[in-house]
Amino acid sequence: MQYFKYIKNTLMVYFISSAVLGFAVFSLITLHQYSNHLVDTLNVMKNIGNNKDKVRTQIDKMESVIRYFKYDLKLNAVDVYSEISFFQRLDDIKTNMKDASIAITRFEEAEGEKTLPVQIAVPVKNYRMLVDYAGYIESFSIPPLFRIKDFSISRDPKGDFVFNIRGALSAPVINR
Repeated sequence: MQYFKYIKNTLMVYFISSAVLGFAVFSLITLHQYSNHLVDTLNVMKNIGNNKDKVRTQIDKMESVIRYFKYDLKLNAVDVYSEISFFQRLDDIKTNMKDASIAITRFEEAEGEKTLPVQIAVPVKNYRMLVDYAGYIESFSIPPLFRIKDFSISRDPKGDFVFNIRGALSAPVINR
């Protein structure tokens, strides 16, 4: 009978010590992961500080382009479909058509419509990409709309196919 009492008391001590040990191991693992996350966060913060100069360079480039549009090309935002909306549409096109090269000329205004001639050259790997790009360009339903004058497929010096689109962004002129 004394054996059972000894085992009963010893078993209880083992359970309690194993629970304490399990809690200690869990706490150490949690603290180790927390420490790793803090080190990663510190590294990210250091990278942000290091990339500050790159960001400043990009901001300076953007400001110089804006100054060029505003002062050299004399673009303004007077009417409803201003030049800004045209450039936003060009930005959308550039974002959605990866590796596209976009060339524009000066704005033209005739017959109550403002147009911006645009040439787009985008590399394509297959027929589906070509159809997707053409469909995307034709899908604009809110002015400025893109009107395709002509398009062609050519090869670049590397031998890759290039989808060339010539057209114009256009919107009605509405003066206030």
